[in-house]
Amino acid sequence: MEMKSRPSASGSGAAYSTNSNPSVPIGLSQRSAIFLSSEKVVSFATICVKMIPVYGKVKADLMTDVSDALYLPRFLPYRLTKLAGAVSRSIAGLYSEMFDLTIPEWRIVAILGSHPGMTARDIGPLASLDKVSMSRAIDRLVKAGRLEKRAVTADRRAAALYLTKSGHDVLHRIKPLAQEYEDRLLDDFTVEEIEQLDDFLNRLDAKADELTEFTGKIEEIAG
Repeated sequence: MEMKSRPSASGSGAAYSTNSNPSVPIGLSQRSAIFLSSEKVVSFATICVKMIPVYGKVKADLMTDVSDALYLPRFLPYRLTKLAGAVSRSIAGLYSEMFDLTIPEWRIVAILGSHPGMTARDIGPLASLDKVSMSRAIDRLVKAGRLEKRAVTADRRAAALYLTKSGHDVLHRIKPLAQEYEDRLLDDFTVEEIEQLDDFLNRLDAKADELTEFTGKIEEIAG
């Protein structure tokens, strides 16, 4: 199969992309954020989580005519979620089988790879993980010897997180596999189309945040 030429960021030392959205995970290109996320550690998943309750509630509340019935296969939040789920299941199997690593654990490892010393509170929003998922993933990584906690002088309740040698080894072994998966996923797209996709995702992400705040105000008034 002929591979289309696309710029690769696999050799970049930057922790996050330099575009308008600084939350693209380290060690991987901007395009990797489509399925590996940060707050975009994967982009699709984050946007979907934000948009489903927002659009679903607004459309459900406003529909008054049967002819307005929602056609799910064309409903954007559903399509994004379906795509993110398919990609996540695919790579989750790879990480689990080869490295005994879950997706939340991988996100934490990827972020700490270039941002050592972050706390769980800092990582959570970037990795799109709630407190329970964060705590469970961190505990597993510590027990596996891939992560260590260090006391934070300024805040005794917090712990700075660092990858151990084993954690760094896992990160370096996964990076080329993740890049290969990304290349195959986007093989039918041109460089220009990929740049457009990245821009569209950034705009959807921002709009989803805006609409989440909007619907929150509506719920306060209605309640």
